[in-house]
Amino acid sequence: MRLLVAALLASLGAVSVAMEEDSRVWVEVSVFCQCCEPPWGKNETAIRPFFARYGIPVTGYRKEPRIVCAACSCPSPVRQLVRVPAGDVPRLRELLATSPNVGRVLPNKLP
Repeated sequence: MRLLVAALLASLGAVSVAMEEDSRVWVEVSVFCQCCEPPWGKNETAIRPFFARYGIPVTGYRKEPRIVCAACSCPSPVRQLVRVPAGDVPRLRELLATSPNVGRVLPNKLP
């Protein structure tokens, strides 16, 4: 009987971890201006600490290439994405929208 209860509790723990992992989403945080500096500065290693200061844990970071023309008003050539808990996406968007020195239109989350 104890073995059955232990197995049941272990499986419930695995389910909650899987559900927590699935609740994370990739959100683009690119600065849509080639000459604008992001709110965390020029160093991309500062992205996690920047969001952590506002209580938003970043569990992943990636860059993706983007094709742009040479005009200065085009988006930056690299898409920057962070993986955050789905519940923190509205706060992340608000934080980025109110950051000074950032000319951007925030995109939707990636599927």
